[in-house]
Amino acid sequence: MPPLSPSLDDRRFQDIVDQAKRLIPRYCPDWTDHNVSDPGVTLIELFAWMTDMLLYRVNQVPDRMYVQFLNLIGFRLEPPRAARAPVTFYLSAALANEVTISEGTEVSTVRTGTSEAVIFTTEADLTIRPPVLGRAFTQRPGPEGVGRWIAHDLNQLGLPNRRIPLFPSEPAPGDAFYLSLQKDHSHHVLALVLDCETAAGAGVDPRTPPIEWQVYQGGSTPWVTCEVEYDGTGGFNWSGEILLHTPAMSQCELQGVEAYWLRCRLTDAQASTNPYRISPDLRGITVESRGGTTTARHAVTVLGEQLGTSDGTAGQRFTLRNTPVLARDRVRDFLIVEPPDGEAERWNEVADFGDGGPNDRHFTLDSIDGTLTLGPALLQPDGSVYHFGAVPPRDSVLRFSRYQYGGGVVGNLPRGTLTVLKSSIPYVARVINRAPAVGGLDGQSLEDARMRAPFYLRTRTRAVTADDYEYLATQVPGVARACCIAPEAQPG
Repeated sequence: MPPLSPSLDDRRFQDIVDQAKRLIPRYCPDWTDHNVSDPGVTLIELFAWMTDMLLYRVNQVPDRMYVQFLNLIGFRLEPPRAARAPVTFYLSAALANEVTISEGTEVSTVRTGTSEAVIFTTEADLTIRPPVLGRAFTQRPGPEGVGRWIAHDLNQLGLPNRRIPLFPSEPAPGDAFYLSLQKDHSHHVLALVLDCETAAGAGVDPRTPPIEWQVYQGGSTPWVTCEVEYDGTGGFNWSGEILLHTPAMSQCELQGVEAYWLRCRLTDAQASTNPYRISPDLRGITVESRGGTTTARHAVTVLGEQLGTSDGTAGQRFTLRNTPVLARDRVRDFLIVEPPDGEAERWNEVADFGDGGPNDRHFTLDSIDGTLTLGPALLQPDGSVYHFGAVPPRDSVLRFSRYQYGGGVVGNLPRGTLTVLKSSIPYVARVINRAPAVGGLDGQSLEDARMRAPFYLRTRTRAVTADDYEYLATQVPGVARACCIAPEAQPG
């Protein structure tokens, strides 16, 4: 553990009073009443209190010097990190056309008399597409993944006395009903509106039917389970709708059909109590999009904020209005300099000015206090002045293209709390986070920096020992702990 910062003067109020009283016989030998009732002692205590306050301020100097030392070696206090949460937008009704919810849409908690609203911003466009059904199959798995497939004609549904079985006549675990979708419906809220034979799922408990809905995702685990928000059919025992939340989907070919696949599969519970004795039949099926889910983070976006005008000197400083500033996007977050008689210029952020030259259009930005600094100029031994960055012409207007602020543990919210749309969106009825918001951290404290600075000095972002690898791994956002396991010795 690194040593604590020493106090420049460790005396406190009573120490100062006692020291002053010990000096009385030397300077005022006739003063013999040293009780607290004496007016002179009152003055001693008054000045001791003032001196104690002054020493407290003086003792803060080491902390400030420590921060400056960290800045000198390139170690910056970590700014707050923003929590993230999946937010689901529900449509007011199923639509025939696509609906896009733009990136940057703001949702928040409910503002109360004791707390401000916590605002989250979506990180990507969300396009909700109307489903188009293609083909349907029933499969009974066989050895080595080869099974028996039965094709169904969905166009026959709705005609008199026409129905299709979901599973083989004697349902068994692993049997599945497949539906192909022509478009990608990743992260959608899909409603399956089913017309079922009454009590067709004979034998099952309508509250816990032995089924699971899955989509094809590919990879090592090709089929991934959907979250069932609501099953209004009681396991295909009556007509109703099933509301599904789909994970990411991938396209694949099954039975010669290239599509995005959704399936209903009988689980191992089919072999235990309350199984399907016969396959339930469908008289009709419709699939609708009722909403979609995207990721939002605890941040507020600011576009085109004007910082001020240049006075034509090096090392100018400007301050963003909102802090703390979250991690920047190198492509979209930059400084715009508009000269009075020229075209706007793009200036990029750098970590420091060490490699800067007179023509480099760059700046540094302190994420915690929002201070934007342009390159300084230093006097050289030969009397010349070297610029560590370009200088905007006098009267140039400086504005920041885009930045986001927020973050902190206040963004770690429980599920069901992000329910407010900051602005109305056509066809969107409501929004909610169906999972907690996690990952929010407050800015790094000086005490934590004291612990991490020695590791930073030793590794300098380069790993040699196992401890180095572990330390650098924990610097990745979202990583709480890391363990480096050394490889076994190789022969030869």
